[in-house]
Amino acid sequence: MPTRVTRLNARAPTGLVALLSVVSACAGPAESTRPATAPARAEGVERYLPLPDGFVYEYDVDTDSGEKGRMMMQVSRPREGLVELAVAGKVQRLEVSSDAVEHATGGYLLKAPLQPSAEWKGQFGTVRVASIDRAISTPAGGFKACVETIEESLAPPKRATSVYCLDVGLVSLHIEGALGEEAVSVATTLRSFGPRPTEFE
Repeated sequence: MPTRVTRLNARAPTGLVALLSVVSACAGPAESTRPATAPARAEGVERYLPLPDGFVYEYDVDTDSGEKGRMMMQVSRPREGLVELAVAGKVQRLEVSSDAVEHATGGYLLKAPLQPSAEWKGQFGTVRVASIDRAISTPAGGFKACVETIEESLAPPKRATSVYCLDVGLVSLHIEGALGEEAVSVATTLRSFGPRPTEFE
């Protein structure tokens, strides 16, 4: 799953933004758009990435060099079937349904059927389901029966391991890739999630 990083040294943010953008393309400046009515409860595949309107997800970001930061992601649903994820003034758009969660620019995050070894085209490579019963502990809590996917590309070499948990969403994202000649690894872990605080309104 987007990228605002804080409390990192002066050199790190540019690299982190570039690497994390592998799985979270930014479509343009964030705009405040609100739906006329609340969306129905997520069903099917969408339950693993429900993204309720008005929710804020906070993630811890850790690099292999020991640098740490935070990322905030705000969710809006301007119309049925469309989700906008705002991170650091940028927006990523997703098309969602009970059968799939797809990048508006092409490529799927999740796609039915969610079963071991299932594969589909992702944003930068091929995505496969590695597990459908992953257990994981995060600062936001412990979760079971989660779906783990791995997206890989050989040229250039990139790998994104994502864990999605039922009725919660993306709880873990580990990206490995190259920035120039340097190999970089970034782990993003869910810290908290819930309705947008009033100060964001």
